[in-house]
Amino acid sequence: MALPSAAQVVFGPGISLAASGNVAVGYSGGFGSDTSSEHNINFGGSGSTNGFYYAPSLLSFIVSPYYNQSRANSNYQSIGDSSGVTSSAAVFSGSRYPGSFTFFKEYDSTGTYGLVGTPNFTTHGNGQGFSIGWSAALPKWPSVSVGYADSSGSSNVYGSSAESQSTSHNLNLRSTYAVLGFKLNAFYMQSGTHGSVPAFLSGLTDDSLDTESQNTGISAEHGLPLHGTFSASYGHSSSSSEDHGSNSGDNSTNTLTANVGLHPTMKLTLNMGTTYTDNLQGALNQEIIAAGGSAVNTELGSTSSSLSLSGGAGYAVTQHLGVQAVATRQEQYFAGSTYNATFISGSLYYNKRLFDMFTFSVTGLDTEADGGSNAIGMQGNVNFFRMIKDWDTNASFSYGQNVQTLLVTYTTSYMNYSASVRRRLSRYLTLNAGFAGGHSGISQESGTTSHSESYFSSLGYRGYNFGGGYSSSSGDSVLTVNGLSSTSSLPPVISPLEQILYNGTSYNISASATPLSRLTVAASYSSSHSSTIGTSISSLNQTTSVNSQLQYRVRRMGFMAGYSRFFQSISGGGTPAAAVSSYYVGINRWINFF
Repeated sequence: MALPSAAQVVFGPGISLAASGNVAVGYSGGFGSDTSSEHNINFGGSGSTNGFYYAPSLLSFIVSPYYNQSRANSNYQSIGDSSGVTSSAAVFSGSRYPGSFTFFKEYDSTGTYGLVGTPNFTTHGNGQGFSIGWSAALPKWPSVSVGYADSSGSSNVYGSSAESQSTSHNLNLRSTYAVLGFKLNAFYMQSGTHGSVPAFLSGLTDDSLDTESQNTGISAEHGLPLHGTFSASYGHSSSSSEDHGSNSGDNSTNTLTANVGLHPTMKLTLNMGTTYTDNLQGALNQEIIAAGGSAVNTELGSTSSSLSLSGGAGYAVTQHLGVQAVATRQEQYFAGSTYNATFISGSLYYNKRLFDMFTFSVTGLDTEADGGSNAIGMQGNVNFFRMIKDWDTNASFSYGQNVQTLLVTYTTSYMNYSASVRRRLSRYLTLNAGFAGGHSGISQESGTTSHSESYFSSLGYRGYNFGGGYSSSSGDSVLTVNGLSSTSSLPPVISPLEQILYNGTSYNISASATPLSRLTVAASYSSSHSSTIGTSISSLNQTTSVNSQLQYRVRRMGFMAGYSRFFQSISGGGTPAAAVSSYYVGINRWINFF
């Protein structure tokens, strides 16, 4: 794609450029628990230079540097002032051989380290990365596209002495071709990550996670009579992970699929399909590795496989009312035994508002496993919309039990709900409020569960806004390079040594006002408390932050003042709590350089 090229100035033969930016100067001060008090006259700003060589379709580019500016919370006020550059270029745009390139580098940037369901740990660090892509689309020849991306970075969690490092790379090749009515596709993907995790979560002073994965596949699709389609695919995938010396072993998996879909009438659809996997253990481990975790157990044994056959039909009774039925037979072999199960489900849906209030769908599921065990489950979704005496209300509820997972010996359940109201109390006064929550879990002999709830409200009057919120969460998680990831979507075949329990609550309040057309005042406060419990270490964590800012603009000039205070305590971090305060007063101006 060609980048914007308006108001370009020619520099040299064939080079057209345009540049603009924002420059600022101000007085700042800061003090903290592990830093001395300091006062500075600071300079900062951001810019953007875009242009092309001879024509935008030949080569176009944009470079955007920034100095002493946060890219996290605001333009000028943050825990750490960030500097860096982002850039991109496009070559041969609109031709049969387009290419692209991007690059970024950042210093002292504010980031986060994942904590499930609650505000993440706050970090600061450096990072860089680039990506490159190219494609070819010639008539009567297969199309080809190639992409490669690489990134790396390091960061420290405030309140912890441990430094986290991560690197990642990704290679992607794809090709498509149409011949004799067949749509053919082929792909190859290779990716890998390496990273270290904080000791206050892992319990180890030097814990790292390494993952590598490769995926190769081909697929074909062809039309059939009765408005039908036939498709088939083959895929080979392999993944490996290593966690402090333990390797996940061979996770190579071959998967074959075939599907047929028919649409004999406008209202009737029929479909059938089959899937075969020759390494069920590898498929499970690949799902865990894809989530960023380490799969080092062999609970399913050295040999495992899976075969499923399914068929279904759907009928649209009216434009908005329909029914569906699906039957699936699944056979799995693992841990030296064969497990068979049959799943039969029927669904009813209505996607138009019933009584001008409801839309819904419901599915009944009957499961019969060899050995005589039988279970009945259901899935349901209800949505509610209604104006009640000037109150605009809406709500939703969904529930599922005995939902099929990758292993027929496990069942999952979930419940999600939400509701919100909105009312215009007067011509200029508007109220919003709502809540949302969810529960999920996987069960067998032992299971995993997760829970979350959140509430919010806001009140707006002309240029004045007030808001607040509260959230809580708890459950099981697995440690990854990017933080804690919920295990509620993964079968509980992860080793108990890999699991970490989490629990957290947080709340926030904010206010903003625009008493004059060019004057904006804003302030916010947030606080979170959480805990993590692993096999060898536990940690109590607390984070609070206060931010306030004033902006006044006159044409291209601006005045800005702000204050922030940040506090983060991690009991398992091995260092005292981090507390940082800073304030800033300055002016800025937007400039079109050329």
